[in-house]
Parts: sequence; C-alpha cells; structure tokens
Amino acid sequence: PTSLSAPFRVWVQVKDGGSVEYDVDCTWSVSRLLKLVHDGEKLTVGFGKLTLYTSDTKEQALKPGQLVSTIDGGKDDDHPFYVDFPDSGEPAVNRLKIDMDAQAALLDEVKKCMQDGIAMVKSEVKSEVAAVKSMVQDEVGPLLHDAKLRRMKLLDPWRSMSHTTPRDEKFMPRLVDFYNCGAQEGWVWCQVLREPLPSDQVSAAHIWPWSTRGEGLHEFGLQEKDVNHERNGLLLAKSIEEAFDRKQLCFAYNFLNGKFMVSVLDDSIKETKVCESSSKKFKDLHEKELWTNEGESIPFRRLLSWHRTFDTFNLLPDFKPYHNASMGQLGFKVPLEVGMLKTMVEEGMAASDKLDATSTA
Repeated sequence: PTSLSAPFRVWVQVKDGGSVEYDVDCTWSVSRLLKLVHDGEKLTVGFGKLTLYTSDTKEQALKPGQLVSTIDGGKDDDHPFYVDFPDSGEPAVNRLKIDMDAQAALLDEVKKCMQDGIAMVKSEVKSEVAAVKSMVQDEVGPLLHDAKLRRMKLLDPWRSMSHTTPRDEKFMPRLVDFYNCGAQEGWVWCQVLREPLPSDQVSAAHIWPWSTRGEGLHEFGLQEKDVNHERNGLLLAKSIEEAFDRKQLCFAYNFLNGKFMVSVLDDSIKETKVCESSSKKFKDLHEKELWTNEGESIPFRRLLSWHRTFDTFNLLPDFKPYHNASMGQLGFKVPLEVGMLKTMVEEGMAASDKLDATSTA
C-alpha cells in the first residue's frame, strides 16, 4: 500500500473452515484482524485464544501488535492467513446462528423480490386497466352519449312539438265533463282565462304530448294509454296551449292552498293578447290559479311539475342556486315570482299525491 489509509484485501482461513476475505488498511494490527474474524465468523471460543499464522502449517505465529501490512501472507485465496485455537469439545463456529442469519437474509431477499414483483404486477394491471378503460370509453362512450340524448329527448317531448298528429275527437267532450267546463252551446270555459270562449278557440290540450303515443310515461309511474287520460289534459285557449308547448308558460302546484298556479316565464309574450274573444294579456295570467273541478278532477301533478322544471331551466339558464334557510329548500336568485315558484312547489318527478300514486286509466 502507498499510504496508511489505503485499503487492501487479505484472505484468512479459520480452523475447520474455508478462507474468507476481509478489507483492512495499513493501520490494522494482527489483534484487530483476529477480532474481525472472531466476530465475523461468530466463533464460540474466546477472542484471546485465537492465534494467527502465515499459513496452515502453523510454522510462524504472528504477534498481536504486528501490522498486517508488514506480513508476507494472506495476499490471495491460495495463500491465506490461518487462524488456530485450542479444541474445547464444542463447535468452534456457531453454525445455528449463521444459518439463522442466512435464512433471515434469504427471507429479506425473497420479501424484496415479492414486493418488487407485486409492484410490477400492480403497474402492469394499472396500465391494462387504463388501456381497457380507454378502449371502453372510445367504443362505449358514443353509445352512452347517444342513449343519453335519446332519453333526454324522450323525457322532453315538448322540445319538438307537432300538432299535425290527429287527436282523439272525443277528448274535448271528455275534458269538458271531467273539469265541468261546459258553457252555452258552442262555448267552452278556458281553465286559465276562466272565461267561456267559442269552442273553436279552445284546445283540448295534452300535458304529455299526444304525438308521443304515451312513450316515456313509464318514467312517471304511468302507462302509455294514460296519454289520453282526462288527467293528462287541460282546456286552454289555443295561444295558451302554444305558449305551454313552447315552454313560455307553465303550471306549478301551490301546497299552501292546493291549487295550480300559472307562471308566465317568457317576458316577450306578456304584452300579447291571449285571444280576440278576451281582453286579457299574458301578463294578466301570471300567478293566477288554474281552474279545476273540486275533488279528484285535477291534472297529473307530476307531469305539470316535470314540464315546469324544463321551462325554468331552459328559459332561465343563468340562475344560480341558493339555499332558502327559512323554508329549508333550494331556490334560485331570479325574479321574485320565479323564486316563489321554486320554494312553493314540488320538484319534478318527486311530485306525487294519493291521486298520482298509480295510474287511473
């Protein structure tokens, strides 16, 4: 070695064992090397009983204070130093402890390999899941989108209203009897204007459009045939029916008095006259009660509420929700009448009463 701190390697053979290599430096003495061998090989004999020789011939015992770097020996595996000690009748090397340490090291290695393997499997599975998810999104996503659009179209039949489909001619007289809206011959009461009008100015309007043939009513616990039920109809001036179908006007149920309330949501029609036979404008209809017969002769509340939900959000898209602490319900920062509407009436499909619990075809 060229310096005192430069490390170098020596080989040592322990009695009854093989040779082992150790890293030392020029400051190491024989005594220090024996201590290293004693602890490293876990010898059962006392450290003081060990003797270091230049070879296994034991011709020259080395002194404890002698520097290892000055000794000619132990420089390779073929010419190792030799450690000898007197026999004590017991194994000189604690093989049990060595074996246990080896097993512990092996278990640690196995554990590390398992952890690395699990991490690799997790990474591969994660990648596979991501690939499958991407594939599903690419293939199924458009289908789900189309299905969602179809369902939205199904649940919003007013978005493409058409009155060209022939209606049941018997629906008008059935509604007149149901709501008791008959007047003098050739005249019918409008349930919103609460005035008699010539029958040709009044429509036997379907709440859930007749053109759907009842498709979608099952979402509300009704049957397709209920599209022509009296409770799915209202007697309205034709301009009011058109405003209803265009979502410019809706009906909301007021729990305070058990009545339906008219709400004109589109400001552009408020100054428009309802019809030639009446002096009223649409603004005069706002917050007026829908006339219904007493008892069970009331329209399907769930359908009017669902229609009102679409009206509110389609015509007033920028409204922000707020919580009405006094009434414990969700409201909207909108004109006063719409705010009242949201806090006084039920929400969409949640609306039901004993009359709306089942179909009454």
